[in-house]
Amino acid sequence: MKFILKLNLLLVLLSVSIYSEAPEDELNSVKVIISGTKEAEGGPWGKEADDKKAFKDVRIFDEISEEYSKELLKDAAKNFNESFSGFQKAREVARKKQEEFEKEEKYYRPEEGGWRKREDEEKEKRVTEKIIIQGRKAAIASLIKAMKTMDKIQNPSVEKNNVYLDLKASIYREYIKHQFALKNYQQTAGILEKYLKLGEDYEKEPHPHKMLAMCYEFNQKYAAKYKEKSVYEHYKNLKYEQLLRYTELAYGKDSSQYDRVLKKISRN
Repeated sequence: MKFILKLNLLLVLLSVSIYSEAPEDELNSVKVIISGTKEAEGGPWGKEADDKKAFKDVRIFDEISEEYSKELLKDAAKNFNESFSGFQKAREVARKKQEEFEKEEKYYRPEEGGWRKREDEEKEKRVTEKIIIQGRKAAIASLIKAMKTMDKIQNPSVEKNNVYLDLKASIYREYIKHQFALKNYQQTAGILEKYLKLGEDYEKEPHPHKMLAMCYEFNQKYAAKYKEKSVYEHYKNLKYEQLLRYTELAYGKDSSQYDRVLKKISRN
């Protein structure tokens, strides 16, 4: 046993001595001398080093590239156009339906006293309103897709581009209008807040502040219903902030309208 250990030690020392004294060209061909040492074709140092599968987070370089971001921008624009054109078609369908109703010849007996006519008109109105509502919901679905696509854009040069900013603002604006019309004030408020943060030009638009104040008033009433006093006060203050900002932008700080809003806030 001691003999074997001594023999192994001798071989180790001999190998160290051989390689320390070996010429450089012999060291470079060591893979030929050592049995079974075939250089791997893959692995982190092989040809697969640039393969995204080797390190999945390397995909971030593709995701922040300008080319990838531009493709996403095109997809978002496509979703926006689908939303816009789809709703315009829904409005046209509703308009034509209303024209059909108006062309119909209706006869009512004198004893019906007009109530039958009012009932028919209400039914017709419900039909056209349903078409518009369905159109709005379809438009919102496309706008949500567009927003999700825009959120994937991470390239700084694209994000600073006016095309990117204008498209994002347009998507937000259409979404806000549809949700507000459907009285979905919670969803409207969240995107209105984002819209106003897009930049100075957007923050200076009066109308979004007025809409946001109305959304906060809805939340305020909701809080009052469930006796959430702190929440009520929170949304009341936010509502007045937006009303004051709207009045300032729409009429100016020196206007009588601004003074009235300011006095109302002071009283409350």
